[in-house]
Amino acid sequence: MKLVVIAGIDVGTTTAIALLDENKRIVDSISKKNFSEREIISYISNKTHLVLLSTDKSKIPARIKKIAARLNLGVFAPKKDLPLEYKKRFYANRKLREILKNIHEFDAYIAAYYAIDQVRDIIIKTKKVTNDINKQATILRKYFRNLKKEPVTIYRELFENKKRNTIEKNKDINNNREIKRRIKEEGGRAKSIKIVVKRVSKEDRIIKDRLSELTKLLSRYITALDIISESILKKKTEELIPKISYVEKKKISIKRVFLDDSNYIDRVYKYREIFILRDKFEQIKEKMYSKKVYLVDEYIDVITFIIPKKYEEIALNDNKENISEVKRKIKEIIRKYRYCKM
Repeated sequence: MKLVVIAGIDVGTTTAIALLDENKRIVDSISKKNFSEREIISYISNKTHLVLLSTDKSKIPARIKKIAARLNLGVFAPKKDLPLEYKKRFYANRKLREILKNIHEFDAYIAAYYAIDQVRDIIIKTKKVTNDINKQATILRKYFRNLKKEPVTIYRELFENKKRNTIEKNKDINNNREIKRRIKEEGGRAKSIKIVVKRVSKEDRIIKDRLSELTKLLSRYITALDIISESILKKKTEELIPKISYVEKKKISIKRVFLDDSNYIDRVYKYREIFILRDKFEQIKEKMYSKKVYLVDEYIDVITFIIPKKYEEIALNDNKENISEVKRKIKEIIRKYRYCKM
């Protein structure tokens, strides 16, 4: 026995469609990433006796509205978004889990299931009007598009015999109206397509630029991992000098660092050995008492480390002399103080 069908749709990056007959049995289900409107419309158009689209959202998504308009179908939406508590019993159903492939197909199934419960009375009324499944489907499609006329009224308008000349006249009028509507619709559709193409092109450029950035970043991390792995294998981990920005953020206790960020100049006192670019040395020269300082000319950047390739240790004699001078002056002050007390 053939039955009318309702389609549940869950739109997103992955779009899913579940087709249920009026007895809530699954007729078909499909899900796909980047499921285009053209593909969705083609898929639904090939399904016979489909009378209604449905969603689990109280506010019908714009994409579903557009698809419904193209297919000339009504859309059922609940008064409130279907809650998770309602959905959980479906998610836990073992039989459904064997048929439905992912959460998107589950949500599409639940949308159709709930819709059938809400429109069952209308389906029953339609069956009382006619036993012809094709006529039932036609009546229900028209009913769900406007919800103003009862199934029996729609049946009389569509299928009861009328005078041939009236039918032909109305057919001509309707044909003319349909032609005008389609011409207008195609014009608007062409304009919409141009706008969509421009928007998609812009989005494609943004995605490509972002993908390029991520690819470069991934390449850097892969290179860094190779370098670090090679150093570990060759037992040359002493070549790896951690950056002060990384050490300070992670609060790691370590003896030597590379000063990669001037914001941490006041923290260099904590470390015994400081590696710094030669042209940055003047910024921290006064803070380098009793430190080993290495001026770096060339290095390999390994994300959170560097490997110095060309560098030299410098003597801080001037600073040591300054310290000695300060000590001498302190001793002199103490000596004079003792002399005065005597």
